[in-house]
Amino acid sequence: MSGLKDIKIMAIDDEPSILFAIKSTLSEYSIETYSDPEAALFELKANPYDIFIVDHVMSPRSGLDLLKEITKSYTHYSSILLSAYIEKNLLEEMA
Repeated sequence: MSGLKDIKIMAIDDEPSILFAIKSTLSEYSIETYSDPEAALFELKANPYDIFIVDHVMSPRSGLDLLKEITKSYTHYSSILLSAYIEKNLLEEMA
């Protein structure tokens, strides 16, 4: 039987301080952090994750684009999309 401690989390953000805060806050869980969306996608080919915490505004791929890519390989996962910006069309993009 697996418990909450067995949940694997991937956090992707281009700001190192945000990744540090996320990893520190969730240190009791299995969490990997990535500042490069492409490196995160490469990692997904080898290891499964249960939860994705993703920054919306990143380069060269937005967090929303990254979640769309994750959906191609994963059918069951939870995600949190972080944003420091108010964007009128964000909810429309997520639909």
